Amino acid sequence: MKRIPLYFFFHIPKCAGSTFRYHVEHNLKKGEFVSLYEGEYFDVNEMAYKYFTPGKRREEIDAYLDSLSDVQKDTIRIIYGHQVYYGIHRFFPGREVRYITFVRHHAAREVSMYNFYREHVEDPSRRFLKKENVYQANDVSEIRKDLIRDGRILSFSEWLQERTWHSNFITRFLILRGFAEPGAFPEDMFKRFYFVGITENYHSDALFLYYLLGVKKFYPDKNISKKYFLPKDLSEELCGLMSERNTRDATLYDCAIRLHKTFKVKEPRFESIVGYMKLKVFYSRRSIPFWIAYDRASSALRRRAPLFVQFLGDMGNIVSSFKNRKIKF
Repeated sequence: MKRIPLYFFFHIPKCAGSTFRYHVEHNLKKGEFVSLYEGEYFDVNEMAYKYFTPGKRREEIDAYLDSLSDVQKDTIRIIYGHQVYYGIHRFFPGREVRYITFVRHHAAREVSMYNFYREHVEDPSRRFLKKENVYQANDVSEIRKDLIRDGRILSFSEWLQERTWHSNFITRFLILRGFAEPGAFPEDMFKRFYFVGITENYHSDALFLYYLLGVKKFYPDKNISKKYFLPKDLSEELCGLMSERNTRDATLYDCAIRLHKTFKVKEPRFESIVGYMKLKVFYSRRSIPFWIAYDRASSALRRRAPLFVQFLGDMGNIVSSFKNRKIKF
């Protein structure tokens, strides 16, 4: 039997990866996915989330994947997270592997990060702050150190002025995880990826990947922070400052858009698949009221109009068939 491709989703922070992760975890069966994040990973042996030992993250990732049986490895359909690195596919010889990711405009990502940080400081009920995990605890400490001065939360402008260490984050993150060399040209930084999605085009790009992964249930966007600051409120001065500090990320983003257009030309099924999946989403979000109305109508007409009831039954079967069917393009 032909083995399906194995996907590696490189989750770049604040690029809509949490929504993608949620759909994977709520559609695929346990054992079909493995998450790799700062403090946790999903162990398909115990079918539970476990924590890394501080300072031994990469070592433990490699040891864990190496310990899996061939059957377990063949069952996995996707590995995803901030800790995915290039070369991890060596543990799956014989599988077709596809690295995928999403990138976002540097200004929108910076604003999103600020809102994310600020909400976690102001709202202790956020799940992120509740995790009993040394990495999460350290992250919370770093967030407070990054965002608070003299007991006061910094405004976006103040925070940005001080935050020089985060320049060209996406470029440096790709280099850190082995996807590119430090001096690589932007065009070469994505050459190891099968697909590079654009966060600003997420609801089309993600649907293409959902189709490939067999996602059938759809959910609202996740990890959306309260909007303390909006991109539309950026002044020319702040835009100039971010552009000056993120020249490589800006060039990388433009390159990703060009690659995205090229991919759609090389993959003629893209638009058909996205259109088909949009219909699935439309049906999924409206299925409950539809079936309530259908049941009421069929009950009311059961005795008076048997032919119409038969028609409703036939239509119901067609809709059910569409819901559970995956069209091959």
